Amino acid sequence: MQEIGQIKDIEMASSAFIAKTTSANHEEFFARRCIWVNGPVIVGAGPSGLAVAAGLKERGVPFIVLERANCIASLWQTRTYDRLKLHLPKQFCQLPNFPMPDDFPEYPSKDQFIGYLESYANHFGIQPQFNESVQSAKYGETCGLWRIKTTCGAPDSSNKREVEYICRWIVVATGENAEKVVPKFFGFHEFGGDIIHACDYKSGDKYRGQRVLVVGCGNSGMEVSLDLCNYDAMPFLVCRSSVSIVTAISHFCLNFTYTMLVFSRGAKELTNGGNLGWDQVWQSHFWCGSHIPIRACCLENIINKRVK
Repeated sequence: MQEIGQIKDIEMASSAFIAKTTSANHEEFFARRCIWVNGPVIVGAGPSGLAVAAGLKERGVPFIVLERANCIASLWQTRTYDRLKLHLPKQFCQLPNFPMPDDFPEYPSKDQFIGYLESYANHFGIQPQFNESVQSAKYGETCGLWRIKTTCGAPDSSNKREVEYICRWIVVATGENAEKVVPKFFGFHEFGGDIIHACDYKSGDKYRGQRVLVVGCGNSGMEVSLDLCNYDAMPFLVCRSSVSIVTAISHFCLNFTYTMLVFSRGAKELTNGGNLGWDQVWQSHFWCGSHIPIRACCLENIINKRVK
């Protein structure tokens, strides 16, 4: 009875939401297809979106998953280099209630991880709505509902349609690296060679025998430099600030240990009435990001000056 009452409350709120639509946007509101979702709308079909969907599925909560690309984990499938592997052991990267296969190596390859994610979606019966891009999401304070506008259709399609979803919850799982950032350097447009972002790099095959400047020494910068060495290119690595270089497994141990120390200190200070707030705790933890996890073979190339 309680659930029936809640459903009726939601339906009444939905009706009130539509009724409050002003005459100015009345035609716009009904011109597009409008869908009521009796559960969360999940934006993004990457690892996080799939994990949330699986958790809801197991508890019988209805939902939909919207994905602007034509596949799950689109960043992994379309915007990563060929030699990419996980930087942490597989047991720390697997999603809830579905372990990675025993025959996977400790650090699975890109293709293995993509295969795992596809198996995960199939196992839980998750069917994202592909080629559907969210254009806006607005929350109505009065009725407590979200109004999510999307466009459906492939990026190069001229026949796109608009859809509007009404729901109580929205889960944003679009990832932290969804859009590439290309800084503008002095003389950028005068350089006669190729300038590409790491997400457009696939392998060093086309750079054999060439000198390549790699800007940035994060995970991607280190891996790209190693890949260029493997294809007999001559990479030069530029770092804006100093970093501490550790191997991948040491990086995990360091991060885990330091995180425990920082949060233990933060909790102690807060419970003792100290002045250390959570902002400082997060800033302290973020310091760990200056430790770059790399593979031993990449470190060897730096020592041997194959990467300069």
